[in-house]
Amino acid sequence: MNREVFSLNQLLREMTVDCAIEADVRGCRLVARGEDAILVRADHELLRRAVENILRNAIRHAPEGTSIEITLNGQPSTVSVSIRDYGPGVPEEMLSSIFKPFFRVDGARDSASGGVGLGLAIAQSAIALHSGNLSATNMQPGLLVRIELPGDLKVPSEDNVVVNIS
Repeated sequence: MNREVFSLNQLLREMTVDCAIEADVRGCRLVARGEDAILVRADHELLRRAVENILRNAIRHAPEGTSIEITLNGQPSTVSVSIRDYGPGVPEEMLSSIFKPFFRVDGARDSASGGVGLGLAIAQSAIALHSGNLSATNMQPGLLVRIELPGDLKVPSEDNVVVNIS
């Protein structure tokens, strides 16, 4: 892994902007909220891919006229990113399988209509490489997918010092 210090807030902002057109085409809107400046020491590209896969999956399943909510929360022991849509959710008996490679809730879907079942598996692997956890919960309506990263990935405030040399 290529660990670097970066703003998780900025990563989520970038992903929200990148996915906004796709959401607009589907008649949805993205709503991001969270805490000020959470810096982490992690692999930027792996976390970007994880968030992107989860976010695009939420957009794909969100009904027209609804929102996809992206929430960032930092606690001393964890940093969490939650992405919630207001779609149909996942049958309870399938929740534990959605992070497995090639698993799709609707087996009749093809790559043109819903992917091949790798997006959430890629996200799971990326989060696991950071010693984190990825989970999904039905919200009635919708699905909430939560990334939980260990608090030790957060950069302490004394590391947040920027020195400009002219």
